[in-house]
Amino acid sequence: MLVERGDFCPTTASRSSERPIVTVRNVRDLIGTTYPTANNLVSRLVEDRILYEVSGQTRNRVFLYQDYIHLFHDTDSNAQI
Repeated sequence: MLVERGDFCPTTASRSSERPIVTVRNVRDLIGTTYPTANNLVSRLVEDRILYEVSGQTRNRVFLYQDYIHLFHDTDSNAQI
């Protein structure tokens, strides 16, 4: 059975709160697929600006769900609750 990469996106995105910093290997293990398929998915999520590469490396890259992290980052020190 052929599985389209879009089938993995909801699983990957919904687990972002559990693991907001990931590697391709983490994604591979999460969705139970091959490394090349996970790498393609991560590349697509980077293109769609869901994940951001933060390691600056070409191997063992680290990716961040930046929008999720920003939910907990106080960008306005004068913010009132």
